[in-house]
Amino acid sequence: MHRRIAPFMLAACMLAAFAFAGCAGTPPTRPSGGDSIPGEASVTTDAVRRMYVEGFAALAASVPPQEPGSPYNRLRRIVEFMEDRVRWAEIRGDSYFALEAGSRDGAWLVVVPPGHESLAIMRGAYMIEASPSITALLIKPAPVTAPWAGIFLVHEASHLLDLVSGKEPLDPTRAQFLMGELQAYRAELAAADILSRGALPARIDELLSAWAARGIDELTAHVESLSPGDRASLDATMPAGEPASPSERALRDGFYYLAIHLRFTAARPDGEREMLDALARLYPEH
Repeated sequence: MHRRIAPFMLAACMLAAFAFAGCAGTPPTRPSGGDSIPGEASVTTDAVRRMYVEGFAALAASVPPQEPGSPYNRLRRIVEFMEDRVRWAEIRGDSYFALEAGSRDGAWLVVVPPGHESLAIMRGAYMIEASPSITALLIKPAPVTAPWAGIFLVHEASHLLDLVSGKEPLDPTRAQFLMGELQAYRAELAAADILSRGALPARIDELLSAWAARGIDELTAHVESLSPGDRASLDATMPAGEPASPSERALRDGFYYLAIHLRFTAARPDGEREMLDALARLYPEH
């Protein structure tokens, strides 16, 4: 879940190709999905993209509408943002092409093809590249089960929403960065709550009760030594089965680490500050 906000590193013509599937002439107001040629993406890239599409669609269908005070309001806003202003694109060689029509002032999702040079600069499964001209989420081509693909995409979409809306600047302060991460993990936990029908938060609460940690440091020690059985019990709350790849295993474990901390701090008087401190230790720099 590492994130890198930096100027988009590709040439201007590549930038135009990404947004409009071509560099010649005056770019249209909206990219044309017809400019992409079905079947050209690798099978691996196609399969990974399909898991994200299916996983997020299933999640979106279950998110309740906005209601005053609802813990799912941020998640609903993310879903609406994804539906209105986020579209898929692909990389072919050294150029990007839209796979569907989308807003010029929105964001793009791209599964990086195996062997592509962009993979060398990705520190984790996801990387956001943002500039005044474009905002894009790059996704490593690692297999992932559909339910978890939807959950992981919520986290990254939270950052995309903040960037596109201007809530988070391209060069955020330390405090802005950490608050963005906190918002993203809260939305991710809300998504897991919905998909597990409340079973995942309930299982986390059982672990917290058994551990009876007196403070955040003691809790962290418990989480860092989470047993295989406890990890399996968390996995069992979700309709996904075994991870589809080592990458998904690592992403699930990272999510559990933060989700357990979120549940613990939510019930404490100074919980938000403690959670931000925990995130600061987890992300010593950005």
